[in-house]
Amino acid sequence: MTTRIPSEFVGFIREAGVKAFDRLTIRARELDAPLRSFVRSWSRLSTDEKNALFDELINSARMPEPPAGEPPERLKQKRPVKRYDPEEVAATLPKKPAPRKKAKKKTK
Repeated sequence: MTTRIPSEFVGFIREAGVKAFDRLTIRARELDAPLRSFVRSWSRLSTDEKNALFDELINSARMPEPPAGEPPERLKQKRPVKRYDPEEVAATLPKKPAPRKKAKKKTK
């Protein structure tokens, strides 16, 4: 269920977002490469294109969330992880070899 957002609020969000990105273009050299390329592309847009982009962003935020399904394949575990109690495992481990005795030096 989506509720209607007042047009004044939509206008405020659009105006604030456009101003924020316009200010960000001033310091584009300080940004990471992927963000820098986006900001430079932003500066080439017309005012109408910038407003339309924010209208699309606002509309997409109002869309209902897709139903939660199964997680993507890459997030599924292939097999369960077994956890062991260290005390139980200690009995099955091989015995540590006894430390070697140092040979005594011969004296002449």
